[in-house]
Amino acid sequence: MSCHSDCSIQGNMANVTKKKDLLDRIGDFVVHHRGLPVLLGVGLVILNYILAAAWPSAAVAQVSNIFLRFLRFVIVTNLFMHLGVIISLVGILLGDVL
Repeated sequence: MSCHSDCSIQGNMANVTKKKDLLDRIGDFVVHHRGLPVLLGVGLVILNYILAAAWPSAAVAQVSNIFLRFLRFVIVTNLFMHLGVIISLVGILLGDVL
């Protein structure tokens, strides 16, 4: 084998090891803080409600500022609500498994 193929295999192994270490650290964090993903999810759902209540006409608003466009997108699609529910459910499932 040439050095090029050996180097690429070693590089791939290093990436796999880094990903495994990251997953191990996330798993350990969830084990020690079982309720945190659920609280984070509930916080995102509450934040979504506050944003929607603060700007009820976001669906029909015409804005040119990039921040306001992103905020409008978040409100119209209920992005924080959906992310909050997903994070909460994954946190409950991971807390039970680990």
